[in-house]
Amino acid sequence: MRPREVLRFVRECVDTAINRRREKVSEADFLQAEKGYSADALVDITLEMKDVKAEYGDAPYVFIDSPAILSRQEVEQLLSGAGMQEAEVPEIIDLLVWFGVLGIYVNEDEERYSYQFEHDPKRMLSGLKSYAYSIHPAFRCALNCRS
Repeated sequence: MRPREVLRFVRECVDTAINRRREKVSEADFLQAEKGYSADALVDITLEMKDVKAEYGDAPYVFIDSPAILSRQEVEQLLSGAGMQEAEVPEIIDLLVWFGVLGIYVNEDEERYSYQFEHDPKRMLSGLKSYAYSIHPAFRCALNCRS
């Protein structure tokens, strides 16, 4: 979501390879680093969300073991099923989209995330008649999302 996140992930890959006494980063190192990076990113985003709205900070965890692509109804059911008040669900979804936990799934070649649109949901939804939600790839590993 941010340029520093790319550097953070690359550093995680290199550190994993070094810890395994390798001179080059292998595919196995990369996959292991993804797990660590994803877990750290998930914790970081929940802390940021708690700073904005404390009671919604753990909302990303409702997506554990969920599909990576979800309809609005599925997102609403997961949030309601986790004890979130039904009246608050639209606000929680908006917050998850704003923070980039959820994006807009247009098709298999296009997912839109708020940071790509300067956090402007109207621009993000521009030209779309229908869409689903997607969990950001950075969080999918930590949440054990299914493709």
